[in-house]
Amino acid sequence: MRLSPLALALTLAGCAQIFDIPARQEEPSGAGGAGQAGTSGQAGTSGQAGTSGQGGEGVAPLKVPTCEEFCDLSAEVCADSSSPPRSVKAYPSKSSCREICATYPPGSLDDPTSLEDDTLLCRYDQLRKAQQGGDLPLRCMAASLGGFDNAEGGPCSKELRSPQEVYCARLQQICPVHFGEQFTDIDACMLAAQSIPLMLDPSQDVAFGNSLRCRLYHTMAAIQQSVHCPHALGQYPCCDLDPLSGECKP
Repeated sequence: MRLSPLALALTLAGCAQIFDIPARQEEPSGAGGAGQAGTSGQAGTSGQAGTSGQGGEGVAPLKVPTCEEFCDLSAEVCADSSSPPRSVKAYPSKSSCREICATYPPGSLDDPTSLEDDTLLCRYDQLRKAQQGGDLPLRCMAASLGGFDNAEGGPCSKELRSPQEVYCARLQQICPVHFGEQFTDIDACMLAAQSIPLMLDPSQDVAFGNSLRCRLYHTMAAIQQSVHCPHALGQYPCCDLDPLSGECKP
């Protein structure tokens, strides 16, 4: 697919608006609760210190957060940077994060499986691990809508579903018309998704390139603007990009 200069400019402008790209450096980082972690670092006596401990200085305490707290911490921890170059945004914007967050089951500190399931608590714990020096691209990907961080699934994808199943289920839910035009059912979508890489180089912008991470990212953006549904199905910018023209390869 080859876009005219005008269409390309309009597409980029639309993506920039929903992804909040120009304002990323100006937006306050302030995840207000992130700097208020307890300093006691007390490990529980029940043997769950590795998962339920309060963490050290600068690490958010483990709790079931409000969506405001979750999205503030996500914007702070999963922030893009130029040095080192990386793109780790978990959500297109804080507003889309709050909408998506409201659909997550909250989970419970009294239920250990909540830290290994499709819950808000699990995703919040992934952000805390990123604060503690965990692999940032993987932790931020696990904290996003899909909940996965590897080709087999991930910590917050219910019943360790595959990334392909998570992507196809979310796509069918959020973009049902576009999904129905391309696939007969979830199985057909999953079969097509098998050949799509999970994630490209972490330094590449999460919103670009032929990867499941890009497609799921635009699926999230489609919650607010359905114009992103074709992107989530592999049209520009979630395609194999020509390095010279910046357009999709034939």
